[in-house]
Amino acid sequence: MIVTLRHEIEIDASPQRVYAFFEKIEQNYAKWHPDHRVFRWVTDGGLKQGAVAYSEQMMHGKLHKLRARFTKVIPNRIVEFKWVNPIIRFFAPRNVWIFEATDTGCKFIAEGDVRIGWISSRMKRVRIALDQGRAHLKEEGENLKQLVEHTQEVD
Repeated sequence: MIVTLRHEIEIDASPQRVYAFFEKIEQNYAKWHPDHRVFRWVTDGGLKQGAVAYSEQMMHGKLHKLRARFTKVIPNRIVEFKWVNPIIRFFAPRNVWIFEATDTGCKFIAEGDVRIGWISSRMKRVRIALDQGRAHLKEEGENLKQLVEHTQEVD
């Protein structure tokens, strides 16, 4: 069974300005969320299809060191990535950021799929972990809104 964690938020800025935040993700990653520690490009060229990045972030009280491959990048519209580690990718097969133009700016949508089984879907610790994932996406969205709307650093 796949559970999609999703958060969307309206940002008073163009999709281009919101996307620009991610073009400078190496500088912005730790500012984006207090659990984020490190982000760097493993491949040259930054945010583009096929690029690989390394990140570190706290999840469930532990430091996780992750590599991601960017599988779809359409500037100002969509960024999709998959975890390089096949075990992590099995349990978290899809992550995507969507930038939709609105009358007042941009709707930013973050989605992540999580694979769970019938038995694990009823386990309290799994439900807690999913709730923590939802809360993290919400915090990232709210922080992104503040950073883009109230700082010049993303330009």
